[in-house]
Amino acid sequence: MASWIARDVSFRCHTAVALLAVLTACGGQEGMSGNGIQSDGGDGGSAALHWFSLCGPPVAVVGDAGAADSGVAPCITEQEGDTCPSAGLECQPVNGTPLLCAAADPKLQTGGCPISSRRFKQDIRYLSDRDLERIAAGVEHIRLANYSYKSDPSARERLGFIIEDDPTSPAVAEGRTQIDLYGYTSMVVAAMKIQARKLEEQNAELGLLRRKIDALERRSASAATVSPPHGVRKGRK
Repeated sequence: MASWIARDVSFRCHTAVALLAVLTACGGQEGMSGNGIQSDGGDGGSAALHWFSLCGPPVAVVGDAGAADSGVAPCITEQEGDTCPSAGLECQPVNGTPLLCAAADPKLQTGGCPISSRRFKQDIRYLSDRDLERIAAGVEHIRLANYSYKSDPSARERLGFIIEDDPTSPAVAEGRTQIDLYGYTSMVVAAMKIQARKLEEQNAELGLLRRKIDALERRSASAATVSPPHGVRKGRK
């Protein structure tokens, strides 16, 4: 039984680590512009549009977990800072992160690159044990699925989860069409902390059981050396 518990906890921990590795990729956006550069369909508005770089991995890798390619058209002459024709266009330079056509730097907007320095944050509240357990339970209930995008002619199979299954999850970004990888990764970290704590508790319990078994074995060995053979009585003086 002790070995079964250890194997079970080890499996859960390895599963959490594997899930964390999956988070280095995120869902691609549907819709392609006429020139093959990926677009969200925006018209750009009246503001001047420029090419901006997106966050580096694992925050803004385009494509899904397990994807061999990003699905984003390569940049030809486009460079960061240049003007661009339509908001939402996206291209991939030979080196560096993808470029996005926008009126403002997307890295500085809500939902942009995660900024973790304390000096940029307010209302900081560290999670309690109950919070961690609640989030870990949410990770356990995530339903992973294989699927293909309607806009992908190759119908390549991808791996991920469906936002409509849990639209209020911390792993869902604003707008409820994409994944918040920073929240998603933090959820997995919470699950790993809970699993590590359970493993520590079970190891302590196993240690206690081993000590009790050792004590019983010592008593049994001691009784066997003191007691006469079975069926033999001690003689009277």
